[in-house]
Amino acid sequence: MVNIHLFDASGRLNHYKDDILALSHQTVTKVQTLMPVKNVDIMLCINQTGATNHSISGFAPSNDVVIIYLNQLQRPDFENNVKLQLPSIIAHELHHTMRWVKPGYGQTLVETFITEGLAQAFELDFLENSLPVFAKLTEPERLSELMDLARSEFHHNLSVYVDWFAGNQKRHIPQSAGYALGFDLVQRYLEKANITAGLAYAVDAKTVLETLGETHA
Repeated sequence: MVNIHLFDASGRLNHYKDDILALSHQTVTKVQTLMPVKNVDIMLCINQTGATNHSISGFAPSNDVVIIYLNQLQRPDFENNVKLQLPSIIAHELHHTMRWVKPGYGQTLVETFITEGLAQAFELDFLENSLPVFAKLTEPERLSELMDLARSEFHHNLSVYVDWFAGNQKRHIPQSAGYALGFDLVQRYLEKANITAGLAYAVDAKTVLETLGETHA
């Protein structure tokens, strides 16, 4: 069972409540046709100080909890953005809950690349072939260069995580590079292995790298 909870003691979501809950339930139903997710609580709540460019953001801290933040409620396009973004964010975070069971989110940089790449690939089922928001670099021509740099740190611990996912100007690493590189690795793996992200939720980083011939990374 997947339970959906909307927290709104202030009543600020009254106007949107029915649509948010209906869309959330529809999304979960679709996710469950693609991946055997169960025993998860999805908690939706307002976060007025959340990401300014995204009306929805999410976090999966464990295998049985997903937190969905409804940001920037005051934006005039909030309602439309919820319809556009909520399904893919829920799908993304539910994929994370499956990986928390096995093999986990990741203890090395490349493991986190694979986890985020798989979740983004899973989003594609909800985006009608549009790329997830973080899947493409703002300078796509730098993909190969950044991948070469990342390879030298694939097996580093998460002390370098922030550099790759939040960006590091001194190192010339753009924001969200880790998402784009992970998505590239996963898309190539899924094509070569002939499997979907919904079925590959438990694949480990070693298998992905070996399949792609990255055994010396």
